[in-house]
Amino acid sequence: MFSWSFPSSFRELDPYTSADIQKAIDDAVSTSAGGDVRVVLKGGTYLITEEIKVKGASNLVIEGEPGKEVLLKGDVDIKRWRKAPAGVFPKGVVVSDLRGIGDLGEVIGRENRIDLYADGRRQTLARWPDEGFTEAGRALGTHEVGDTWIHKHGTYDGLIEYVDARISSWVSEDDPRFHGYWYWDWCEDNSMRPETIDTVSRTIQFRKPLHVYGYRDNCRFYGFNLLSELDHEGEYYIHRSDSLIYWLPPSGVSARKAKARLSMFSGEYVFSFEDCRNVTLRNISIRGIRRSAISVKGGESVRVEACHLQDLGDVAINVDGGRGHMIAGNHIEEMGFGGIVARGGDRKTLDPSGFVISDNVIERFSLFKRTYQPAVHFTGIGLLITHNRFQWSSSSALRIEGNDVDITFNQIFNVVEESDDQGGLDCYFNVTYRRIRLINNHWRDIRGGLFAGAAAIRFDDMISGHEVSGNVFERCGDGIFGAVQINGGNNIYINDNLFYDCPWAVTGNDWALSYWQARYKEQVPKIRDVDADSEIWLDHYPELRNAYDADLGVNYVDRNLVVGAKAFSSGLPHLVCSGNHLVEMTDTRMEHYLQPDVLASYGVAPIPFEEIGPRR
Repeated sequence: MFSWSFPSSFRELDPYTSADIQKAIDDAVSTSAGGDVRVVLKGGTYLITEEIKVKGASNLVIEGEPGKEVLLKGDVDIKRWRKAPAGVFPKGVVVSDLRGIGDLGEVIGRENRIDLYADGRRQTLARWPDEGFTEAGRALGTHEVGDTWIHKHGTYDGLIEYVDARISSWVSEDDPRFHGYWYWDWCEDNSMRPETIDTVSRTIQFRKPLHVYGYRDNCRFYGFNLLSELDHEGEYYIHRSDSLIYWLPPSGVSARKAKARLSMFSGEYVFSFEDCRNVTLRNISIRGIRRSAISVKGGESVRVEACHLQDLGDVAINVDGGRGHMIAGNHIEEMGFGGIVARGGDRKTLDPSGFVISDNVIERFSLFKRTYQPAVHFTGIGLLITHNRFQWSSSSALRIEGNDVDITFNQIFNVVEESDDQGGLDCYFNVTYRRIRLINNHWRDIRGGLFAGAAAIRFDDMISGHEVSGNVFERCGDGIFGAVQINGGNNIYINDNLFYDCPWAVTGNDWALSYWQARYKEQVPKIRDVDADSEIWLDHYPELRNAYDADLGVNYVDRNLVVGAKAFSSGLPHLVCSGNHLVEMTDTRMEHYLQPDVLASYGVAPIPFEEIGPRR
């Protein structure tokens, strides 16, 4: 093996930059004569100045010096603060001059959004209300949304009443923005800008493009990027025309002593691997960038392991194609969008990707885009998601759009905390998605939602042919949703699970045959897209042979222990059930019901609870 590391004399100035890393990799690969290559980065801090590109490499390891932190930082420190003018700003607000610091980025978006961090905590762009939402009055205009299942009046015109007179003061703001759940509480949008704020009629007319689903009466929203609302600790505001940043530090934090920093690097990625084979990135920290950290495109057996990816504006890792890639043992936190986006395998030929996502902790994600930005979003066929912990998010932890996915030994905690009509795992409206196997996972405190509610696992609109076995559901389900929610699907097997302190174990809707067939017609392009009516598909998923005339609402629920629920199920009269037990909560320790002898007394198979979660 050819091994290369930074000598102490490699660069006299400290810190190094990403250009130095690029040169080290290029030099090492070019002189290795095709053998194994190891590039060890000296412990310390590296400034990210440009994307590090690795193309066509084989048998390469890029790693941080063992026992040392190797930090690639895309942020800059702000050290000089002074008091903001008294009488103009609330007490405690400080200001710093950003002239000469470079591109001040955008207010929102996933390509060039700038953020302030202090002592490791993301600060809040000045907003009102300081937490949560305010409610609108009526949705005005002439273009009606029409009746929906929530029976809420709405219009498409982008004209709403506001109720709180405080909003009238925003008319003098330079660039006010609005974030809201404008009609549906499963689809927010933070890109709304006002054309006018009419203080007489107390209305807001939003600029185009308007929200695709319209605006309903009493929708919830908040305003942000508001200098006049800089009144709550931890808030900041960037006055771009004057190149000034204003900040109200958290209580007990001295601006002079705080480690305050702004995300600056706006390249598409920090590391990009294209058509690489047997390449590993290990023991690297990446922090404070406006977009994504790592891209893997094509290739085979690229591994990202033991990395710490923190304070990123977009997703952390993007995997696009290839085979056998592995994302393992990483800590990913404070993500503006999602954690890992992966696309792989060939669904037409049923050729699996062989991807593995294991032993990661992904937490506090979907911070800017509050819906449909999960910890893992997979499109394709053939994926193992195992021994991870996903926690603390406004919406789903997992979104699966494909086939043959094994989800085992994971912890999914405190998700769907803000959105509605969602699940910790969410899968939607494609009859060709098959064989998601959810085995031996722990789902805890998933209780959000406003109208429909939240579920731990949600099979939505025709999603069929999956397995839920050996899971622990602890305080999951809210609204009309139980821990597992099935909307029209069939051939779902729910066996040997513990449901503890959930309102119901299983809820959903059985569809009439006429409704199933009407919606099935919408599936025809999706069926043709992957040749799901071919013999290779029908041999692999024989239940698809009668999918058009399926046994509607027939799902199989066997040998489950349900503790402290209102009822076993709701809204699913055609469940095929055997050996299930609904019992009162006689012991407030969930672990009591996980004891093998207790489970066995109800005919439930042992659940290896101690093995669930990251192994390192």
